[in-house]
Amino acid sequence: MSSDPSLLAIRGGSGEARRLVLVRSEAITADDLPELPEFISMGGVANSVVESLNANNDADDGEYGDDEEDAADDFNGEHEENDNGENMEIDAEEQEFMENAEAIQDQDDSDKEEILYYSSEEETVKGMATSNFGRVKSFDHRPEWKALSARGATEIPPNCFIGYHATSRTWQGYFGESGGGSGSISRTHGGKTNRTPGEALLMVIQGMVEYYCSKFPRDKVWKKQLERLDTISQTIAKL
Repeated sequence: MSSDPSLLAIRGGSGEARRLVLVRSEAITADDLPELPEFISMGGVANSVVESLNANNDADDGEYGDDEEDAADDFNGEHEENDNGENMEIDAEEQEFMENAEAIQDQDDSDKEEILYYSSEEETVKGMATSNFGRVKSFDHRPEWKALSARGATEIPPNCFIGYHATSRTWQGYFGESGGGSGSISRTHGGKTNRTPGEALLMVIQGMVEYYCSKFPRDKVWKKQLERLDTISQTIAKL
């Protein structure tokens, strides 16, 4: 090793300088080392440690203690109850949804009257309608409505509403009374009436416009519309 101190100096990452130093001593043999424990010197685990581990494993494979058993039962029971309860609740909700959907579908098809109105007029319609009803945005799905609409005959006077009840094959008009209250006019088609759906619809619209004109005789717009409806009813036999 060099005797020059500058060649023995080293510097760490922190920048602090250190010097290498060679220490001389007498060599030692294995007999001079202290005796090691058996499990280290033999490269294994002491028998006492193995026996202790086996004893703990046997205890774990056996029954719980009183407190541990109660805690395990509480956990397992609660977990099972939550799982079953949640599944049962979902099943019940799904079943209820299906039943309500079927009931609503049946009601839509057979009991509800379709009424044409804006959503802002909901409360007004509730005060006029005489049966369970649902809102429609148009009656274009009815052929008779489309036929009359093409002739400009489906205009409805202010504060008046028109509806159709499929089960009874009835067109029905609703109109507000001055000073409160309401009135209605309805016409059924088919059966003993011998009316076509178009004739029933035209008669209801005609009745509403006539009523409106009687309340507002100076309204020239609706007076002219009434004349148009009269002409249509006289010139078209079947709609």
